[in-house]
Amino acid sequence: MGDIIVWEKGKYVNLLNFKKGYVNVVSSGFEFFFDDLKDNNFMNDELMWQPYPEVISKYSAPNYDECFGYTPLLGLGGVEKVENLKKVKLKEHILIITEFMGPVQ
Repeated sequence: MGDIIVWEKGKYVNLLNFKKGYVNVVSSGFEFFFDDLKDNNFMNDELMWQPYPEVISKYSAPNYDECFGYTPLLGLGGVEKVENLKKVKLKEHILIITEFMGPVQ
């Protein structure tokens, strides 16, 4: 839903959460990250997986250049409900969020 997972070589796997404006370390290294993806608790707690499965069943999977974005943006008063998620262009959505809300911290 517009979040990006990045790996700092030799360091951490981070989740860039643009919709809420923060960076979260989700793994202390890349070695076990793919195994962690099989764990529902990891997916929900670290990657904030919900409500992605419900959104997929309602709207189908986004294309490679798309994501689901809250409309209106959460930082502009939007509410975290499945009904407020729409398919949007990934790059443009992140650009709009950072223009209105600033960079992730």
